[in-house]
Amino acid sequence: MAYRILIIDDDPLICELVEKTLKREGFATNWVNSAEDGLVELRQSQYDLIVMDVGLPGLSGIKTCEILRQNPATSQIPIIMLTAEDSEKAKVTGLRTGADDYVTKPLSPAEFTARVHAVLRRVKQAGQPSRVFEAGGIRVDVERHEVFLKGKPVELRKKEFDLLCLFLERKERVLTRQAILEALWGDQVITEHTLEVHINNLREKLASLSHCLKTIPGVGYKFQP
Repeated sequence: MAYRILIIDDDPLICELVEKTLKREGFATNWVNSAEDGLVELRQSQYDLIVMDVGLPGLSGIKTCEILRQNPATSQIPIIMLTAEDSEKAKVTGLRTGADDYVTKPLSPAEFTARVHAVLRRVKQAGQPSRVFEAGGIRVDVERHEVFLKGKPVELRKKEFDLLCLFLERKERVLTRQAILEALWGDQVITEHTLEVHINNLREKLASLSHCLKTIPGVGYKFQP
């Protein structure tokens, strides 16, 4: 499953640039325009990396970084800070607060993606514990790409596996068809019929728990254990 990256910046143009750059590298992205919205999003969903502007209005990026590092649920998520201030003092402040790297604006897409890959590689090499989802008798180990249904292994194809992870990560929340397509296929042109085929295949393999994957007519789907 693609790494999920949250972008927090009050400039929509920067958000769009960062998102476009990351999607070209195969990452799944989401963006918000304030630290407050970012904290809400992080309570609702899991992310592998945060790209955050230092000079956010209201709650600053530095203060937000401190809050994230003090919370056990977010303390291990790597953070790359964005800033227009190219000074040693600003970088040191950000790094001491708990940021993993510091990138100055205007962004160089090549340098930025290299830094993103480097941070994610360091985290992986540091041996972070595997992400595991459990709900309704289903257990998924993301890093090991393993699925167990009531203790028995289940073989899923890649997109089926990614779908299941997405549903478990956001269980009991309605996901629109468009949101699912963007999360799993990015900018690729995929029809809703193709999505329905993957959904039906996943239901078949979930067997007795297929009823947990509910269709919300005219909207999308919801996993409710």
